[in-house]
Amino acid sequence: MTTDHLQEICKEIQRGEKSLAASEKLFQAGLMEDAISRSYYAVLHAARAAILCIGLRPLNIKRIMKYSLNLKMEMSRWRTWRTI
Repeated sequence: MTTDHLQEICKEIQRGEKSLAASEKLFQAGLMEDAISRSYYAVLHAARAAILCIGLRPLNIKRIMKYSLNLKMEMSRWRTWRTI
């Protein structure tokens, strides 16, 4: 993994943390729709970071969702194999 790749992952994590912090403040202010929107972006950035960690390049939301489902299936298989 290159330094640029690690920096990109860190950037996504930081963006997700920033979105989550904004979501919490919006929620406390009673702005539910805006809090939900920021939460969505927090999850999106976290998923993008996870996908980048396994070496894939999610360029848009459709790819992020596709890769996330594949990642979930792989993790499920890994858990099954681990218990055997």
